[in-house]
Amino acid sequence: MENQLYWITTLTYAIVLGIVLARDMIVSRKISKLEKSYRVMSAWVIFFCLQDTLWGLCEVNIIKNDTLFFICSSIFHISTVITTFFWLKYVLDYLGNKIRNKKIFLFIDLLIICAELFLVIANIFYTTLFRIVDGVYVTGTFRPLTFINQYIVYLIIGFMAFILALKKDNKDTSNYKTVFIFALAPILLGICQLLFPEAPFYSLGYFLGCIIIHIFIVAQDKEIYLSEEEKFQKIIELNKTLKNKQSEIDKQFDILKSISGVFDYINLVDFDTRTAYRFDEKESEVESFDIINDPHTSLNKSLAPDIDKNHFERFWEHTNLSTLDEKMRGKKLISDQFRFTNGDWIRAMYIRIGENVNEPISKVAYALRNISDVRKREEQICSALTNLVYSLHIVNLENSTVERLIESDIIKKTIGTEENAQKMLTKTIMATCKDEYLDRMLQFVDLSTVDQRIDGKTLLTREFVGKYHGWTRMTLIPIEFKDNQIKKLVITSEIIDSEKNELMNLIYKSTTDELTRLYNRRSYEEELDSIIETGDMKNLIIIAMDLNGLKTINDTIGHEAGDEMIIGVSKCIEKAFNMLGKAYRTGGDEFMAILRCEKEKLPEILSAFDDMIKEWSGNLVESLSVSYGYVAAIDYPDLAVRELVSEADKLMYKAKSAFYKEKGIERRRTS
Repeated sequence: MENQLYWITTLTYAIVLGIVLARDMIVSRKISKLEKSYRVMSAWVIFFCLQDTLWGLCEVNIIKNDTLFFICSSIFHISTVITTFFWLKYVLDYLGNKIRNKKIFLFIDLLIICAELFLVIANIFYTTLFRIVDGVYVTGTFRPLTFINQYIVYLIIGFMAFILALKKDNKDTSNYKTVFIFALAPILLGICQLLFPEAPFYSLGYFLGCIIIHIFIVAQDKEIYLSEEEKFQKIIELNKTLKNKQSEIDKQFDILKSISGVFDYINLVDFDTRTAYRFDEKESEVESFDIINDPHTSLNKSLAPDIDKNHFERFWEHTNLSTLDEKMRGKKLISDQFRFTNGDWIRAMYIRIGENVNEPISKVAYALRNISDVRKREEQICSALTNLVYSLHIVNLENSTVERLIESDIIKKTIGTEENAQKMLTKTIMATCKDEYLDRMLQFVDLSTVDQRIDGKTLLTREFVGKYHGWTRMTLIPIEFKDNQIKKLVITSEIIDSEKNELMNLIYKSTTDELTRLYNRRSYEEELDSIIETGDMKNLIIIAMDLNGLKTINDTIGHEAGDEMIIGVSKCIEKAFNMLGKAYRTGGDEFMAILRCEKEKLPEILSAFDDMIKEWSGNLVESLSVSYGYVAAIDYPDLAVRELVSEADKLMYKAKSAFYKEKGIERRRTS
């Protein structure tokens, strides 16, 4: 009978552990990560005990098969070192972040397993660990390595637990001592196995280790976990109660869950039962409140002493539950910001639970969040803009409130004490913007469309002429987003008269001839391109003009006299043609005019131009002479605009040749 005790005992260990594991799985299906690791380890120990039972049956010749005995012994050797892996994994999970470089320990254990596997495979061909001779288990040369390999891992486990157990300031010292005993069990009983090979001390060591951990650690862990589950169940039960009273209350937990990662405190305030429940990491019971005599929850009372005195009255009113229904009538949420005495900022927000915003409040989510970082960013932006603008406001799109940071006297007088952001902006534009820019500026400050208009841009700008400040630029800058929608805007206004004047000067210089103030060659070419692009040839008349005798005057009297002639003819050209089109200086003594008028009026216009030329006289030069040629597009319907220019040039040169012939001047020596 003594020979039979080996397999009977190991089978008993497996059955007991199986019952314990099955009970745990039935009682609690939701488990912690640590208990999951324990269950995996226990399952492996059960397997080890079962295969040890099979080995015991072979060893006492109940199963008389040397091959099966050899296979069972091989599995026994491998499973002993694999058990160390699950043993080690559980301890590392238990110790958590108190142990660094966990992968190194697991890697060492895997090397030991590989070494044992090598010995087992080698044992098939050469006796390294054991051999079976006529149903008798005979040990081999390297069999002690199996024990050494295991002891290395168990000593590592024990050492880690022992070191942590020695720490005086560690609250879990007793548990670490348990882990230390857990690690010692297979070592001590493994030594007993060597001394008494006929007894199942290996299985006993693993069995005792699992039982010790289950009693002193897993049970405590389960109790803590179930306590957390109980708290969670309280929330679920509260949810069920609220659902029975209001059909749409099933949305409240989704709302609270969606904002739980954003706010520091979240309370569910129930006006029907006059209770509040706090949804955060701290333990909290349902709290009652008296909406008439004491309308502030304990949370607000605890915060009140730390609120800045300049913000206290507003905070106390904002958190007054007796007036909340009136404040939230027609609104889904309301929020405000308050400063602590230490300089920090919080945002307090009430979110209605339920879709109908016009009905009396039944339940709201009350949330608080520290926004000191957000305020710091806003202040940095505002500080950077302070010296650049004459008005600066921060608009909160969630509740349409406005912070008025910089305002000119005109704006202060215009908007008075207006607090609604949209009304304030509309009043400002109506009072300061000239009528011709009014419609588009009212569209620009429409806050209901700002999200669609800004769509990926960093800012929006619009320029207008003000009634008091001249050219003004208004800028909208988003500074805070929520769910991909703008939550806050910085709105600035700045006077840009000097900038506009500088720009106009640049444009003027780039398109105007410096000497004559007529349009230059660049403007002339752009005008031709514009006519080509539009194809508008209606009433088009092109006049090509050339100043006669300029080279002679430059050579004989000087360039100052030549400039006097150029300026003189340009004034005559501008006066004659300015009302009908544009005049250009296209070269030194060459001019062009592009007019829009009926052809019948042209002789009268040219006659007046001729009279101006005849009447002109200067200080250095007595008279002017101009040769010109002109064409009307109506007379050349098949010609393009540049072909009309060429035709006008031909007629001008023909007139110039006639002039020089009449004067008897050899044109090759003059201009």
